[in-house]
Amino acid sequence: MRTRFFRFIVLAAVVASCGSSEERAAVKDDPVYVVGSIPLPAVVAADVAVAGTAVLAGQGPFGVGLQSIVRRDADGTTTTIVSGLNALGGLAYDVAGDRLLFTDNGGDLGGATHGDTVYALPSPLTVASPVAASTLTLLPSGSIPFAQAVLPLAGGDILIGDAAGPGSGRVVKLAGGVPTDLISGLDYIAGVALTLVGGELLVGNVDASFTAAIKHYSLAGMPTGTLAGGLSGA
Repeated sequence: MRTRFFRFIVLAAVVASCGSSEERAAVKDDPVYVVGSIPLPAVVAADVAVAGTAVLAGQGPFGVGLQSIVRRDADGTTTTIVSGLNALGGLAYDVAGDRLLFTDNGGDLGGATHGDTVYALPSPLTVASPVAASTLTLLPSGSIPFAQAVLPLAGGDILIGDAAGPGSGRVVKLAGGVPTDLISGLDYIAGVALTLVGGELLVGNVDASFTAAIKHYSLAGMPTGTLAGGLSGA
Protein backbone atom coordinates (compact mmCIF):
# COMPACT_ATOMS: atom_id res chain seq x y z
CA MET A 1 0.00 0.00 0.00
CA ARG A 2 1.41 3.37 -0.92
CA THR A 3 2.36 5.92 1.70
CA ARG A 4 0.83 9.30 1.00
CA PHE A 5 2.00 12.51 2.63
CA PHE A 6 -0.70 14.93 3.74
CA ARG A 7 0.45 18.44 4.47
CA PHE A 8 -2.64 20.20 5.79
CA ILE A 9 -1.16 19.78 9.28
CA VAL A 10 1.50 22.33 8.32
CA LEU A 11 -1.10 24.86 7.20
CA ALA A 12 -3.14 24.28 10.36
CA ALA A 13 -0.06 24.80 12.52
CA VAL A 14 0.74 28.10 10.81
CA VAL A 15 -2.82 29.34 11.25
CA ALA A 16 -2.92 28.22 14.86
CA SER A 17 0.31 30.04 15.68
CA CYS A 18 -0.56 33.44 14.20
CA GLY A 19 -0.04 35.04 17.61
CA SER A 20 -2.10 37.55 19.54
CA SER A 21 -5.48 38.90 18.46
CA GLU A 22 -3.74 42.16 17.47
CA GLU A 23 -1.28 40.28 15.25
CA ARG A 24 -4.07 38.29 13.62
CA ALA A 25 -5.99 41.51 12.99
CA ALA A 26 -2.91 43.02 11.33
CA VAL A 27 -2.67 40.00 9.01
CA LYS A 28 -6.37 40.25 8.18
CA ASP A 29 -6.02 43.92 7.26
CA ASP A 30 -3.06 43.27 4.96
CA PRO A 31 -4.30 42.56 1.39
CA VAL A 32 -1.27 40.35 0.75
CA TYR A 33 -2.75 37.60 2.93
CA VAL A 34 -5.83 35.43 2.57
CA VAL A 35 -7.60 35.07 5.92
CA GLY A 36 -10.48 32.69 6.40
CA SER A 37 -11.40 29.05 6.57
CA ILE A 38 -11.84 26.48 3.86
CA PRO A 39 -14.87 24.24 4.60
CA LEU A 40 -13.65 20.74 3.78
CA PRO A 41 -14.91 17.29 4.75
CA ALA A 42 -13.29 15.35 7.60
CA VAL A 43 -11.04 13.57 5.10
CA VAL A 44 -8.83 15.91 3.11
CA ALA A 45 -6.21 15.20 0.53
CA ALA A 46 -2.97 16.50 -0.87
CA ASP A 47 -1.54 19.95 -0.98
CA VAL A 48 -2.50 23.62 -1.00
CA ALA A 49 -1.44 26.41 -3.35
CA VAL A 50 -1.90 30.18 -3.37
CA ALA A 51 -2.92 32.00 -6.53
CA GLY A 52 -3.28 35.75 -6.14
CA THR A 53 -5.67 36.24 -3.22
CA ALA A 54 -7.18 32.75 -3.55
CA VAL A 55 -6.27 29.48 -1.87
CA LEU A 56 -6.51 26.24 -3.86
CA ALA A 57 -6.85 22.98 -1.94
CA GLY A 58 -7.37 19.29 -2.60
CA GLN A 59 -10.18 17.54 -0.77
CA GLY A 60 -12.04 14.25 -0.51
CA PRO A 61 -11.35 10.64 0.52
CA PHE A 62 -8.89 8.40 -1.28
CA GLY A 63 -10.63 6.49 -4.06
CA VAL A 64 -11.54 6.47 -7.73
CA GLY A 65 -13.10 9.81 -8.69
CA LEU A 66 -13.72 10.84 -5.07
CA GLN A 67 -11.31 13.76 -4.82
CA SER A 68 -11.56 17.31 -6.10
CA ILE A 69 -9.84 20.69 -5.96
CA VAL A 70 -11.58 23.73 -4.49
CA ARG A 71 -10.80 27.44 -4.70
CA ARG A 72 -11.39 29.70 -1.71
CA ASP A 73 -11.55 33.32 -2.84
CA ALA A 74 -10.78 36.32 -0.61
CA ASP A 75 -14.49 37.17 -0.30
CA GLY A 76 -15.18 33.75 1.24
CA THR A 77 -16.65 32.11 -1.85
CA THR A 78 -15.69 28.44 -2.28
CA THR A 79 -15.84 26.86 -5.76
CA THR A 80 -15.01 23.33 -6.88
CA ILE A 81 -12.79 23.75 -9.93
CA VAL A 82 -11.57 20.19 -10.67
CA SER A 83 -13.42 16.92 -10.12
CA GLY A 84 -12.92 13.20 -10.62
CA LEU A 85 -9.50 12.72 -9.03
CA ASN A 86 -8.32 9.55 -7.28
CA ALA A 87 -5.24 10.25 -5.15
CA LEU A 88 -3.95 13.80 -5.33
CA GLY A 89 -0.24 14.34 -4.87
CA GLY A 90 0.89 17.98 -5.14
CA LEU A 91 -0.52 21.33 -6.23
CA ALA A 92 1.37 24.35 -7.58
CA TYR A 93 0.25 27.57 -9.24
CA ASP A 94 2.26 28.56 -12.30
CA VAL A 95 2.09 32.37 -12.17
CA ALA A 96 3.69 32.97 -15.57
CA GLY A 97 1.47 30.46 -17.34
CA ASP A 98 -1.65 31.19 -15.23
CA ARG A 99 -2.36 27.51 -14.67
CA LEU A 100 -2.83 25.18 -11.74
CA LEU A 101 -0.52 22.17 -11.91
CA PHE A 102 -1.33 19.03 -9.93
CA THR A 103 -0.61 15.30 -9.81
CA ASP A 104 -2.66 12.16 -9.18
CA ASN A 105 -1.02 8.84 -8.29
CA GLY A 106 -4.16 6.68 -8.20
CA GLY A 107 -4.23 5.58 -11.81
CA ASP A 108 -3.59 1.95 -10.82
CA LEU A 109 -6.76 1.72 -8.73
CA GLY A 110 -9.43 -0.62 -10.03
CA GLY A 111 -11.86 1.32 -12.18
CA ALA A 112 -9.64 4.39 -12.61
CA THR A 113 -9.71 5.86 -16.12
CA HIS A 114 -6.79 8.23 -15.61
CA GLY A 115 -4.02 9.00 -13.12
CA ASP A 116 -0.32 8.48 -12.38
CA THR A 117 0.50 11.64 -14.27
CA VAL A 118 0.54 15.45 -14.13
CA TYR A 119 -2.32 17.80 -15.02
CA ALA A 120 -2.83 21.51 -15.78
CA LEU A 121 -5.95 23.63 -15.33
CA PRO A 122 -5.77 26.93 -17.28
CA SER A 123 -6.90 30.18 -15.61
CA PRO A 124 -7.93 28.59 -12.28
CA LEU A 125 -9.04 31.95 -10.84
CA THR A 126 -11.83 32.28 -13.39
CA VAL A 127 -13.14 28.69 -13.44
CA ALA A 128 -16.79 28.76 -12.29
CA SER A 129 -17.70 25.04 -12.29
CA PRO A 130 -15.85 21.72 -11.96
CA VAL A 131 -13.67 20.62 -14.86
CA ALA A 132 -13.15 16.85 -15.26
CA ALA A 133 -9.57 15.96 -14.37
CA SER A 134 -9.47 13.38 -17.17
CA THR A 135 -9.52 16.25 -19.70
CA LEU A 136 -6.50 18.03 -18.19
CA THR A 137 -3.64 15.51 -18.42
CA LEU A 138 -0.30 16.75 -19.74
CA LEU A 139 1.14 13.24 -20.14
CA PRO A 140 -0.56 9.88 -20.74
CA SER A 141 -1.90 8.14 -17.64
CA GLY A 142 0.71 5.82 -16.12
CA SER A 143 3.64 8.01 -17.20
CA ILE A 144 4.57 8.88 -13.59
CA PRO A 145 3.35 6.01 -11.38
CA PHE A 146 3.98 7.64 -7.99
CA ALA A 147 3.52 11.29 -8.97
CA GLN A 148 3.79 13.60 -5.96
CA ALA A 149 5.50 17.00 -5.89
CA VAL A 150 5.10 19.37 -8.82
CA LEU A 151 7.08 22.56 -9.51
CA PRO A 152 6.76 25.07 -12.38
CA LEU A 153 9.97 26.58 -13.76
CA ALA A 154 10.57 29.82 -15.63
CA GLY A 155 9.90 29.35 -19.31
CA GLY A 156 7.13 26.80 -18.84
CA ASP A 157 9.00 23.62 -17.95
CA ILE A 158 7.64 21.50 -15.08
CA LEU A 159 9.36 19.24 -12.54
CA ILE A 160 7.46 16.29 -11.07
CA GLY A 161 8.60 14.07 -8.22
CA ASP A 162 8.02 10.34 -8.73
CA ALA A 163 8.16 8.77 -5.25
CA ALA A 164 8.61 5.22 -6.54
CA GLY A 165 10.69 3.91 -3.63
CA PRO A 166 14.28 2.84 -2.91
CA GLY A 167 16.52 3.59 -5.87
CA SER A 168 13.58 4.13 -8.20
CA GLY A 169 12.52 7.62 -7.15
CA ARG A 170 13.20 10.38 -9.61
CA VAL A 171 12.52 13.96 -10.63
CA VAL A 172 10.96 14.15 -14.09
CA LYS A 173 11.37 17.27 -16.22
CA LEU A 174 8.56 18.01 -18.66
CA ALA A 175 9.79 20.35 -21.37
CA GLY A 176 7.91 21.00 -24.59
CA GLY A 177 5.60 18.11 -23.81
CA VAL A 178 8.50 15.64 -23.57
CA PRO A 179 9.38 14.01 -20.19
CA THR A 180 12.97 13.16 -19.25
CA ASP A 181 14.57 12.04 -15.99
CA LEU A 182 16.36 15.07 -14.55
CA ILE A 183 17.39 13.29 -11.33
CA SER A 184 17.31 9.52 -10.73
CA GLY A 185 18.36 7.05 -8.02
CA LEU A 186 16.16 8.65 -5.36
CA ASP A 187 13.63 7.00 -3.06
CA TYR A 188 10.40 8.49 -1.67
CA ILE A 189 10.46 12.09 -2.88
CA ALA A 190 8.64 14.40 -0.48
CA GLY A 191 9.01 17.76 -2.21
CA VAL A 192 10.80 19.79 -4.87
CA ALA A 193 11.47 23.53 -4.52
CA LEU A 194 13.65 26.31 -5.91
CA THR A 195 16.09 28.26 -3.77
CA LEU A 196 15.46 32.01 -3.72
CA VAL A 197 19.12 32.78 -4.44
CA GLY A 198 21.42 30.85 -6.72
CA GLY A 199 18.87 29.04 -8.87
CA GLU A 200 19.31 25.61 -7.28
CA LEU A 201 16.80 22.88 -6.58
CA LEU A 202 15.97 21.53 -3.14
CA VAL A 203 14.71 17.95 -3.15
CA GLY A 204 13.27 16.26 -0.07
CA ASN A 205 13.88 12.51 -0.05
CA VAL A 206 13.03 9.72 2.37
CA ASP A 207 15.21 6.62 1.96
CA ALA A 208 14.51 2.92 2.52
CA SER A 209 15.20 3.25 6.25
CA PHE A 210 12.71 6.14 6.38
CA THR A 211 15.47 8.62 7.14
CA ALA A 212 15.01 11.88 5.31
CA ALA A 213 17.32 14.48 3.81
CA ILE A 214 17.00 17.70 1.84
CA LYS A 215 19.46 17.74 -1.02
CA HIS A 216 20.80 20.47 -3.32
CA TYR A 217 20.87 20.03 -7.09
CA SER A 218 21.66 22.34 -9.95
CA LEU A 219 18.92 23.12 -12.45
CA ALA A 220 20.68 20.63 -14.71
CA GLY A 221 20.14 17.89 -12.12
CA MET A 222 23.69 17.68 -10.79
CA PRO A 223 24.06 17.09 -7.01
CA THR A 224 25.67 20.02 -5.17
CA GLY A 225 25.41 18.94 -1.54
CA THR A 226 22.99 18.30 1.31
CA LEU A 227 21.14 21.03 3.15
CA ALA A 228 19.99 18.79 6.01
CA GLY A 229 20.15 15.07 6.81
CA GLY A 230 19.06 12.61 9.48
CA LEU A 231 15.52 13.94 9.45
CA SER A 232 12.43 11.98 10.45
CA GLY A 233 10.56 13.42 7.46
CA ALA A 234 11.19 15.79 4.58
